[in-house]
Amino acid sequence: MPSRFIRRTETIIEWLVVALFISLVLLGAMQVFFRYVVGSSLVWSEEVSKIIFFYIIYLGASIAIRSNSFATVDYLYQFFPSKLKKYVDILIWLMVVLFLILIVVLGTQITLNTMSQITPALEMPQAVVYAAVPIGSIVMCLASISLLYRLIFGKGE
Repeated sequence: MPSRFIRRTETIIEWLVVALFISLVLLGAMQVFFRYVVGSSLVWSEEVSKIIFFYIIYLGASIAIRSNSFATVDYLYQFFPSKLKKYVDILIWLMVVLFLILIVVLGTQITLNTMSQITPALEMPQAVVYAAVPIGSIVMCLASISLLYRLIFGKGE
């Protein structure tokens, strides 16, 4: 795997998640300011916040995959011999990759089916919201493949 490309992609995603989170906080502060100081709320802020939040969740999940920091139930796993643990990990991550590929395919279908639906406040295609699913799943799939590669070939980063 080209590790320089992977590291750059991971860094871009991390900065994108940080920027999205900052914009979410600023948008919330603007909404409070406009509602209580100006006396008129921003009609579009809830919709934009929802879209930003979806993208934070899906892109942030790829960061969690990369750092292998998802919560796990490992009661039985701790009793496995160390050689078997490696194969179990490989099997688990292969299933994760297959599941994410399925989510990419189905998420893309749903996204394409919602192209004609329009969001109420922003009047843009609802597909922009649903696109978070296939985009985030692609990024999670790449992170999972990278982790799987490291598991199989023992390449640490």
